[in-house]
Amino acid sequence: MHLTGLIMSGVFVAIFFGPWRRFRNEPANRPAAVEMIRKLILVNLVLGLLTIAVATIGF
Repeated sequence: MHLTGLIMSGVFVAIFFGPWRRFRNEPANRPAAVEMIRKLILVNLVLGLLTIAVATIGF
């Protein structure tokens, strides 16, 4: 659980310093930045659900 939490934190940092800055600073690239943000948030969602499943099963 600790490892997946660290990975999720890394993904958040990648969102914040990558596509989020492009979204705020470059209006022409907003659709591409939004798409990348959506993909990275999906990765975080899957990691969170995987963490909950593993914690529930008891590995």
